[in-house]
Amino acid sequence: MPYVSMSALLAFVLVYGLGLGPIPFFIASEMFEVAPRPAGMAWGSLANWGGNFLVGMGFPTMRNVIGPYSFLLFSAFTMGLFLFTKFYFPETRGKTPTQVAQLCSRGLRSRPLTTATAKHIL
Repeated sequence: MPYVSMSALLAFVLVYGLGLGPIPFFIASEMFEVAPRPAGMAWGSLANWGGNFLVGMGFPTMRNVIGPYSFLLFSAFTMGLFLFTKFYFPETRGKTPTQVAQLCSRGLRSRPLTTATAKHIL
């Protein structure tokens, strides 16, 4: 059984590192122009490690309370963050850092969920 646990832990670290882990760094590197980018990357790193700390400290208690369905809370949280990013963050593909800074300086704006948008998502 220790080999299964170790394999599962290594698989989690690998998938997290290739998937959700680097997202704060990607977002910070695209949202800021060159001069404030180091500070933005530092805040992204702080958010990443702060989230890791909260998960590490809270998971044992959550596992004791919820049991084997603890993953449902993480799934719901991840889906909520995906939807937040999809609807509130501007698209940055093909834009220069100056254009992205102008988009972000307008603030986070919501887009109304229309039938066409819902069909595109689903």
